[in-house]
Amino acid sequence: MRRKSTALILVGLIFTLCFIAATGSSIGIDWTKHSGNPLELEPDRTVESWVVFHEGIFKMWFTGIDSSGLHKIYYATSSDGISWTPHGMVLDVGVSGSWDESSVRRPVVLFDGTIYKMWYLGSHIHKIGLATSPDGIVWTKYSGNPVLVPGGNGGWDDGGLGEFTVFFNGTTYIMWYNGVVSQQKIGVATSLDGISWTKYSGNPVLIPGSSGWDNYHVYTGPVIRNETCYQMWYSGQQGSTVRIGLATSPNGFSWTKYSANPILDVGPPGAWDSAYILAMSTVEKADKLMMWYWGGSDPAGRTERLGLATSYLPCVPVEVDLDPDTLNLRSRGRWITCYIELPEGYDVNDINVSTVMLDDTVPAELSPTEVGDYDGDDIPDLMVKFDRVEVTSYILANVDMTELFEKRFMTITLTITGYLDDGTPFEGSDTIRIGMPMRGRSWRFLEILEIFTI
Repeated sequence: MRRKSTALILVGLIFTLCFIAATGSSIGIDWTKHSGNPLELEPDRTVESWVVFHEGIFKMWFTGIDSSGLHKIYYATSSDGISWTPHGMVLDVGVSGSWDESSVRRPVVLFDGTIYKMWYLGSHIHKIGLATSPDGIVWTKYSGNPVLVPGGNGGWDDGGLGEFTVFFNGTTYIMWYNGVVSQQKIGVATSLDGISWTKYSGNPVLIPGSSGWDNYHVYTGPVIRNETCYQMWYSGQQGSTVRIGLATSPNGFSWTKYSANPILDVGPPGAWDSAYILAMSTVEKADKLMMWYWGGSDPAGRTERLGLATSYLPCVPVEVDLDPDTLNLRSRGRWITCYIELPEGYDVNDINVSTVMLDDTVPAELSPTEVGDYDGDDIPDLMVKFDRVEVTSYILANVDMTELFEKRFMTITLTITGYLDDGTPFEGSDTIRIGMPMRGRSWRFLEILEIFTI
């Protein structure tokens, strides 16, 4: 970046690579709404939610509106992200005269390895405060609240703060937040401790379009970071209709909207989410992204509920070589050996052996395993083993025994699946011969079944 022309070329290249990474597959673009929406939660009017997957369960903090109209923060847990067990209200409004006496809402929660940190909106002229908790249930508000207030950044956020999200990149907390004046726009602030925030001098960083689906307001949505860029599922408003779109950024400050936005639309007339939907939080779990969103059918906001949508991650294709190439189903050997080779850009050391399966039925043994170059192509592969008896029993239960008995040998295709340590799924297949060598023509079909299905 020593010359201006070189800098411009590099910036353009980064944007191009970022958007190819974000939009070159269906990840985060093609979403399917859960058929059981809206989710069952208490109280009946539920709006902004934040979900984390921690300690083997989904944990949700969300805004509930009680019978008096007060916004308070509630907590629920789930084993699947769909069916939730409520645990009641966990963060109440402040005492009379405090900055959050009228409402507490829009929780955003991160776990730093020791404590949970929650940032939340308080009161009518919204400001952002912080609370901490050892368990996600009992919360202590920071005595110096609020930690982010309107104004002092060019006037674009003088009217108050709105929807926001927080991301920790390993060294710095990054907050994207709405500024409320005549139009809602999105700005960014950074912090080393989550308490003292510095607003970016170039705010706002994402604004409404000049026309189309997001020409009135844009609302901050959840952010994740892949290998090359940040992805934000933001919401855009046109008239009274709010939909969800995607934007990407190489650094969190310069954003590009996806050209085919919106990527998730409101429901059909009469549906519970027919008027507006706003993305609240996303969790990457195994082979999918899960997005919880706030929706309603009444533009005045009296029918708010929460729903779930899912986007499946692309499956990494792998080369698989099973040994032996011809499997004698009468053999009493101990192992079936499998060599897994990942494509360029992936590391076989990242394969989670405990997730490797043969035809989604037979698990790989946790040991022995070995990284080597079995086929001599200078590309590392991972050797895993499957129990030969389990594989044989599975094959015998799923092939046409009459055909095998008549031909004595036939070919079958076996599929190996698994996940990398970061949850990325992979899949590959190999075709082998299977045989049932016979000692004599007097063998009968039932005798074969009796011997090899024990």
